Amino acid sequence: MSSLAVSQPNYIPWKGYFELISKVDNFVIFDTVQFTKRDWRTRNKLIGTDGQQIWLSIPVKSKDRSRSLIKDIYVVDNKWRRKHFATIQSCYGKAEYFSQYEQIFKDLYLGSEEENLSAINLMFINKICEILKIDTKIHSSQDYESGISATEKLLRESSKYKATLYVTGPSAASYLDLPRFKCHGIDVSFIKYRVDYVYPQKSCVFSHHVSVLDLIFNVGPSAKRYIGN
Repeated sequence: MSSLAVSQPNYIPWKGYFELISKVDNFVIFDTVQFTKRDWRTRNKLIGTDGQQIWLSIPVKSKDRSRSLIKDIYVVDNKWRRKHFATIQSCYGKAEYFSQYEQIFKDLYLGSEEENLSAINLMFINKICEILKIDTKIHSSQDYESGISATEKLLRESSKYKATLYVTGPSAASYLDLPRFKCHGIDVSFIKYRVDYVYPQKSCVFSHHVSVLDLIFNVGPSAKRYIGN
């Protein structure tokens, strides 16, 4: 049985994003859909030294972004890179495993001048998968003509990768046409994120919904244990 999951390209995503990736054979970065402002494509949260959550947001060009596809979004400039890395150093510089991964993320932030948002997010996603020892194959989505439903797009992706199992988050139940998947011989599985896996965190109240960087810097090589595998 070949399995597939699809998701938009998020910035340094939460651990559940990588749990989904780890569950399938092929993962498609779906960036041929409309960009939405103030969403996970451009921002995520860290835990500060005082235990409070801190937002990191990538500034993107505003021209026509309300009508643009994610794949066509570009950053304003690269000044955010140094600012974000400095914030990460401030938040996690004293974390047990920060020094083990510091150079990897320094290279990602300061060793690139990529300005396309999807490409930036994909670089981080690929590197984090490598750190977590996730060997799922990651692909970019196809272009589609307008008027195609979400279910039809996902069925076409499933067909492309010969998937017989489509894995998705619980919120997808509100828009997927499950009988259509069944007609195409594709089972649909809704992932149950392992929110019972609590790791050492400096948050005032433990939160799963922060960047996976929090997990990596706090538990290091044991990080994969906390994403359900």
